[in-house]
Amino acid sequence: MAFCNSALPSITCTGIFFWVKRGVFYSELAASWLWIIALGGVFLWATGPRRKRNLAAMPPVQRMRWIHGSIGVSLSVVLILVSITGLTWSKMGGARIDAARTAIGWTTPSVSLDLDRTAATGSGHEAHMAEPVSHAIREDRVDQLDAVLMASRQAGLDSPMIEIRLPKPGEAWMVREYDRSWPTQVDTIALSPDALQITSRADFAEFTLIPKLIRWGIDAHMGVLFGVVNQLLMAVVAGATMILIVYGYRIWWTKRPAAGAQPLSEAFNAMSAGARLVWLMLAILLGWAMPVFGISILGFVLADMLRWRLSQRRTSIS
Repeated sequence: MAFCNSALPSITCTGIFFWVKRGVFYSELAASWLWIIALGGVFLWATGPRRKRNLAAMPPVQRMRWIHGSIGVSLSVVLILVSITGLTWSKMGGARIDAARTAIGWTTPSVSLDLDRTAATGSGHEAHMAEPVSHAIREDRVDQLDAVLMASRQAGLDSPMIEIRLPKPGEAWMVREYDRSWPTQVDTIALSPDALQITSRADFAEFTLIPKLIRWGIDAHMGVLFGVVNQLLMAVVAGATMILIVYGYRIWWTKRPAAGAQPLSEAFNAMSAGARLVWLMLAILLGWAMPVFGISILGFVLADMLRWRLSQRRTSIS
């Protein structure tokens, strides 16, 4: 049984949680850009020139581009899935996704622990709803843990990975499975404090398709869905991605723009009015859906304009 966050025990149950919280926006920044960069790379690869000579006969820069493109295209599907699943539990972008899922009706079912609300609305799946945060002290019912575990087994929770949460005043016990390896066992039930009768439950088998796909995607992302094979696959992807990044920077360095090169704003102004409108609306939409992405792209544009102005000033002085 677990008495802390079972999803990330090595983080939330240790002192480094303080530092992990500071890295939330960094990881969200990476997740926000990753799928865009992957799709952009696939587009450049698909529309670029085909290889017409052997790898050994290529000039060094062309060889680097071919290796970079081949690795990127091979990893693109996994990188996009990692990006999307990472965004679903990010702080700012994840909130937007949750709001969209709620509006569409793709929310993940949850149990109601509020005994008064459960009595008013009935038990079972009609009571699935998110619980408000309560800061009340949990009741001292440790002596009932074995009985609660037995009741949960009788209710069908047969996973060896079980988390039991003590009830707060006016609330039910919460018992949930957290075995996220295949086949997924994440059923949750609420039990009345005294009679240990089921007041609400959420069974994974009855989730709709989208919540199931999100659950499986996140677990695959974390390397727990298929055990060691999953972890080895993610390790290979991570290693190949680092090679991909190194080749990407090397290619950029050999082809880097000269000092005083045209800034993005001038390239944007050179487009047709229709193209500018499309790209502007797309940037606003993506910036709203992924706020960290929006802030970062605004920072890139401002930095590029500042770079150009400084370069122009140096040119005028000389």
